[in-house]
Amino acid sequence: MRAWKSCCLLLVVALVAGCAKNKELAHEMAAQNLYQEAAYANMDQPGPSVVVLPGRITSSSYEFLALVNPDSLREFGELELAKANFTVREKASLADIYQEIALAANLGDGSAARRFARLGVTPPQWFVVFDVVDVKTQTTDFSFTDKNAAAVAGALMGGLFLGSAGAQMGAGLVGSVNAAKEQRRWDITLQYRILDGDSGQQIAQGSFTEQAVITSELNGFLGIDAGQTGGITLSTAARRLIQNAVMDIDASHKLPAVAAAKATAETAAETADRPKPGKAAKAGRQQETDLLADLPQAGESEPEMVCAEKRLDAFVCQMPVQWSTSSPPSALEVALAKKPQLGKLMEHTQSGKKNDLIDSMIEFDILRTAGPLVTLSEPESPLTELGSVLALTGDGLDGRIFMLSDASGKITPEKLSTAVLEHLRRASVVEPLGIETVEGRDKTTRPIMVYKYIQVEQRREVQERPDYDQDSKPQSKMVSIPHYHTMAMAVLPKGNDLLLLIVIAPEDRFLPHLEGVKKMVGSAV
Repeated sequence: MRAWKSCCLLLVVALVAGCAKNKELAHEMAAQNLYQEAAYANMDQPGPSVVVLPGRITSSSYEFLALVNPDSLREFGELELAKANFTVREKASLADIYQEIALAANLGDGSAARRFARLGVTPPQWFVVFDVVDVKTQTTDFSFTDKNAAAVAGALMGGLFLGSAGAQMGAGLVGSVNAAKEQRRWDITLQYRILDGDSGQQIAQGSFTEQAVITSELNGFLGIDAGQTGGITLSTAARRLIQNAVMDIDASHKLPAVAAAKATAETAAETADRPKPGKAAKAGRQQETDLLADLPQAGESEPEMVCAEKRLDAFVCQMPVQWSTSSPPSALEVALAKKPQLGKLMEHTQSGKKNDLIDSMIEFDILRTAGPLVTLSEPESPLTELGSVLALTGDGLDGRIFMLSDASGKITPEKLSTAVLEHLRRASVVEPLGIETVEGRDKTTRPIMVYKYIQVEQRREVQERPDYDQDSKPQSKMVSIPHYHTMAMAVLPKGNDLLLLIVIAPEDRFLPHLEGVKKMVGSAV
């Protein structure tokens, strides 16, 4: 018992030391992401008046979009252009007509300027747009401690010292020590466009690429998880790209624009009295209105998610026709499909003398190979005992729908979500990315939790031997290979019933499926 207490004490000391190290890393990370003033070459010279329009972001990564969006790019742009001594007309000062202006500026025919004129307001000299045109990611380093494997090791060690009680305690302690570390490189390309405020025609553009190398750690002990990130954040990288773009605008385009405006003012003066618009002008405005009506609205670039009504026990909802439902496969079926050698090992043990230890190891390998989503819907799972379950499939999609009858009196939606996450985290890396909300038919706000979901493949690879040591025995090491996915989860109550929806898809194919989740969650009654 004294030896066991000593082990526990060492684990606690290691935890405290780890916390101190994490605090130091947090300070380093905060220092890297502090706002840094940019040096604008011509900031002493007042620049043209500008309105920053919302740009577009070309990225299939929800992780990136959760931190960087068109509004944040616009706000960064307004801030930096003001610091560079441009006269910025902020969105807040144009609240009534901003959306009209943003759409009309894309016509490139001067219709945005006419909107300012209708209000008796002078249009800006420039419209400026910041677009993220490319986002690429590459994992440069990844390591993972298999929590389930650690639990088995802990049980074996505890059993050697303290019998069955020690096995249970060892599995609980060592199985709770979990660590994953990733280093991921993000290459982000931003393009700026300058549009003439009078004609709407593009007069200049430029592009810049920023690299963000982000190191993320997940450490857990006795169920306590702590995340720590090193390197600059994605929002810091976007802000620095905006600064680079504004530095180029300030250095390359400010002085020529100021000189051109001065020359125009010297040769022609704006008349204060404008004639009232005649029929031709009114016809032009009507044509302009018709053109605006034909402009694509935000979000229309994505194909429409077609849905059909489906009954799920007590619930009725709209489900994407691209999704298919079926009975969930068993853990054994999935494990044998992924790892056929398990079938031969099972046949060998069944034909020989029974060995509880080997059988337990094979069972553990089956569950680990099948994955946590599959084992969640096994007949022995507490969720399946509360109701029925369907498997979801689609374009790279894997998911589950649990219909839990009379469950609200036994478990709350919050506790259900927490329990499911803890189960998934025993075999995968699951990190929160954001919360989406949709309005239900009953006018209530329904949350959808979105997570980074990394399935870790562990593979033994033979290490290369130097030329002078070719006769030695080959050495191998276990490597962890991450497969990046994104997961959405929602719990919907209806009376005493609960509907649990889990959808997992590769991160580059997740966004269309998220739209399907929103429609399903919003329509469920």
